[in-house]
Amino acid sequence: MLVPSMAPVVIAVLAAVDHPIVASGPPPE
Repeated sequence: MLVPSMAPVVIAVLAAVDHPIVASGPPPE
């Protein structure tokens, strides 16, 4: 995190990778 403002973006990406179903909504069935 070179820039402090990047922190929320990095956290959001990590959260999306950690919980892809939650990030994308309902499971793609």
